[in-house]
Amino acid sequence: MKNTGNRSRKSNLLTYLLFFLLLSSLIIGGIYWYYTEEDRKLAHTLAWIKDENIEYKELENNSIVASIERSIQEKKYIVKKLNNNVNLSQKSKIKFKKLLEEIDQEEIDQETLENKTKEERKEIIRKVLITKRKLDRLKWAIKESEKDDTETNKYIKEQEEWLKKFYPFGWRKEPPLSKSEQTEEDKEIRLKLNDFIKTFFKKFIIEKNLSEPNYIQLVREAEGKKQLPPEPSLEKIKQETQKLKNRFPKVDVDKKMRVKFNGFQGWHGENDGEEGGIAAGLTLYNKSEKLTEDKRFNSCEIRYISITLHKNFPFSRKGKEYYRWITKNDQGIGDVLIGWDNLIETIAHELAHAVINFSRVHYRTNKKIKMGGHGILHSKYTRELHLMIKNNPKYRELKEFWFSKN
Repeated sequence: MKNTGNRSRKSNLLTYLLFFLLLSSLIIGGIYWYYTEEDRKLAHTLAWIKDENIEYKELENNSIVASIERSIQEKKYIVKKLNNNVNLSQKSKIKFKKLLEEIDQEEIDQETLENKTKEERKEIIRKVLITKRKLDRLKWAIKESEKDDTETNKYIKEQEEWLKKFYPFGWRKEPPLSKSEQTEEDKEIRLKLNDFIKTFFKKFIIEKNLSEPNYIQLVREAEGKKQLPPEPSLEKIKQETQKLKNRFPKVDVDKKMRVKFNGFQGWHGENDGEEGGIAAGLTLYNKSEKLTEDKRFNSCEIRYISITLHKNFPFSRKGKEYYRWITKNDQGIGDVLIGWDNLIETIAHELAHAVINFSRVHYRTNKKIKMGGHGILHSKYTRELHLMIKNNPKYRELKEFWFSKN
């Protein structure tokens, strides 16, 4: 009996011990699961962002370059979001910043793209598409961590209130808002930007010793075919000009084309610009008119060039936190960057287009490219203009004005 009782007590003790160990394991496991949940979620999110399985779609050369430029701006915007986000854990910030450094896209221009093989070009496009999706997913992950549906709606409400004040008669593209419909703030901004843009256009033209085209460089239609190639060499232009002289001795085909830069011409909306993105800036110009023999080549002696900016750039005047414009629709939330740095970068970019359109009528244009202009020369001019602007006192003056009415 005594041995039986001892065995029973030992058995009970063993049972209690096993139960205690099991309970301890469950508690420890629960605690571990609880405290490592963030790590697991973060690992899952990072894997989702890094996923490179994407549906391929063909892009035009101009769109490829524009997409890369937008990605560069997006990365700067995400850095700001990470630095200002108080809801993100330090671990998430470090991981997201490291991931952002890994998301890289080599800058490329149209001329280089045109020299790539079909397979090389396909790989470049694939990388562009992957980079865009990674950046979009990273932005979404940051937004989710903020739980900012309420904040987003509040931000959009502020945008709407600002729109009513800045465009009391509503904004429209055609016909442009008349001066009587513009607020005093709008008028003042237009004047300041026009002076700023025209100043650097003229300064850059003088510094580079650029001039208007020496030849009319207009495309002539002959039985449906263009007489001059889309981007003719100077020698080719001379040859074709001589042919026209011989054929039409009374026509002054040597007459120099006059070019007029009209500076800043106001604002454009979300639906302007390239497909698949919102244009922060646009360079507008009247294309070389097609000449016909019936008109005796009498057309397009003046080439007008102007620049417009996204209509909501002035919203960023409210302060440093207002560096994007949010659009919300059935497809989700999108945005365009409208901060001060984006404004200056956009102006430099569009001025480069304007300078090239002033001095080289046919630069980077052919029937496969809608607008063109993103070649090696444009990249070079953009960098030089951006540096010129940043090193000029007018940069500081415009910045002081820009944030003078918070």
